[in-house]
Amino acid sequence: MTLSDYGRSIIRTVVPLVVGSIVGWFATRGVEIDASTIIPLVDAAIAGLYYAAIRAAEQRWPNAGLMLGARGAPSYVAPPVAPEAPSSPDGV
Repeated sequence: MTLSDYGRSIIRTVVPLVVGSIVGWFATRGVEIDASTIIPLVDAAIAGLYYAAIRAAEQRWPNAGLMLGARGAPSYVAPPVAPEAPSSPDGV
C-alpha cells in the first residue's frame, strides 16, 4: 500500500498524539494525575484535530492552508544520493 503525502502527514501527526493518550490512560490506572499533566495531552489532541481538519479542507480549498501558516501541502522528497567515489586498485 502506498500512502500519499497527505495520508503520511496525518499519520505522523496523529500517532504521537495517540501514544500520548494511551500513556495518559494507563497513568490514570493507579497513578495520580493532576491538571498540569492532563492539559498538555488535551492540547496535543486539539492541535492534531485542528491540523487534520485544515489539511482535509486544503484538499478542496487550497487557501485553507493559510490557517496552518502557508498555502500548499508539504512534499516529502528523498534527497539525492551522492555518487560513490571509485575505489583504488589496491583497495584503500
